[in-house]
Amino acid sequence: MDKRYLLDLEKHGVSIPRTCFLNSKESFNVASVQSLLATDEVVMKPTVSASAWNTWRCSLKEFSNNDRQKLNHLLANTNVMVQEYMPEIEVDGEWSLMFFGKEFSHAVRKYPVAGDFRVQEELGGRYGLEPDPQADLIRQASDVLKIINEPLLYARIDGIVRAGKFILMELELLEPSLFFDANLAAAKRFCERVVEVMGVRWR
Repeated sequence: MDKRYLLDLEKHGVSIPRTCFLNSKESFNVASVQSLLATDEVVMKPTVSASAWNTWRCSLKEFSNNDRQKLNHLLANTNVMVQEYMPEIEVDGEWSLMFFGKEFSHAVRKYPVAGDFRVQEELGGRYGLEPDPQADLIRQASDVLKIINEPLLYARIDGIVRAGKFILMELELLEPSLFFDANLAAAKRFCERVVEVMGVRWR
């Protein structure tokens, strides 16, 4: 649940956005983070969150009092991550690739409403089935799962593509939306995977 796992994956060669983590109660030094990430445009969010809760984009170069107040409020209660802003989301969207076990099932691409970067439906985002994602994209996403030694019932791999390279935003293993409404056949495949894991006969 804690997005610090991204650093573990990065150590195994997975590409992630440039990211730093702030511990709860830690003071925030704008210049230090700006130097570390080598960018001005960032996204801030709690390390444990869902549906873009307390997630916002801001400029480190023009860090406002409002930004600092929001950040200080978060740091008073939780750990926070500061991540480089990925402009590809606004133009090309964010990919979600679903795997049952470690076999690819289907993919959707999510887009934010104009002027935003958050792709969640409740914030105006939309998504659609991508019926024929490139084989290299599926391979790169599959490479993320190869790092996980434990068996998986399912996984959703979220990320963007930059110059042909997949950059992981999140590895969803705990109750993510698997977008069955975009691909009804995937629901049957998932059920088959469940009964396979349970060791019962599919009827």
